Amino acid sequence: MVVHYNQRWVQRIAHATAICFGHHVFTDARALSNHTLAHEYCHVAQYEVYGFFGYLVRWFYWTWRVGYERNPFEAQARAYADVAVPLRPNFYPGFEWSVRDLVPSEWSDEQGNLWPH
Repeated sequence: MVVHYNQRWVQRIAHATAICFGHHVFTDARALSNHTLAHEYCHVAQYEVYGFFGYLVRWFYWTWRVGYERNPFEAQARAYADVAVPLRPNFYPGFEWSVRDLVPSEWSDEQGNLWPH
């Protein structure tokens, strides 16, 4: 993952702290928190699974269909970041969970796969 700092266009165009394209993360900040870096790292892994255009098509499809906050790619990245770098100590003390707990069951297919193929 390569992080490109001080990219002023990110906030103006994407209205985000950071945005990921393939293995490159762009941010208008001078530094990113470990939590945000973990979130973006998850997106890099998602690109690895689906390829550059495959990921983008799926990401835009889910954002259009259910909105940014409920987009399963974003839910997975938030969950990964929360586990990898908890914002609070003991984020989920004694609670076993998975990404599947964060998204509605109707988003999965018969085999339990969450993401559209």
